[in-house]
Amino acid sequence: MGCITMRKTIIPKHCHFSCYIEAKNTNGLLKNFIIESLLSLNGVLKNISLSVSNKTHEVSGVAQIFVTRIYSDSFEMKLSKSFEKNKESFLNILKEKIIFIEIKIKYCYLDTNVKKYCWSDHYILSIKIITDEIVNLNVSHIRGLRRIPIETLFNTFYYSLINLFRTNKIPLENVRVIRILG
Repeated sequence: MGCITMRKTIIPKHCHFSCYIEAKNTNGLLKNFIIESLLSLNGVLKNISLSVSNKTHEVSGVAQIFVTRIYSDSFEMKLSKSFEKNKESFLNILKEKIIFIEIKIKYCYLDTNVKKYCWSDHYILSIKIITDEIVNLNVSHIRGLRRIPIETLFNTFYYSLINLFRTNKIPLENVRVIRILG
């Protein structure tokens, strides 16, 4: 398990995207599926067109998603590179009423065969467990230029969640998203 210290990141008061995910008849696996979906985001690459300051046109680049830390009111934990260690840590922490996950998206492009980086985006995802079948997710953009829209970040997470339902033979009629902001 990672290092636990007092929380230093400021929790946003307002969110830019909010929804409820309801999954019936999952035998209590919704929390596990959400954790696996979040952890599967770690390292995801997406091709993107970037506007950079020293170019007159957009350049082809890559966005890479990192789930960097998790915290609640009483602790902060930096995530390790091991998927299994992170999953175990998440399961222990998800017993809390509400948790916050920091997601960082780094952007880079090639300029004359040299990798160059742009400002990264930072998001806070809060997960509030309502019941065993209902979870509230809120996403807030806290830093950067928002090169990837919040909806795209959420959809990447949500499609991973849907694939987990499919591989575990849970009918998709039992899953629904209620979007309330964004």
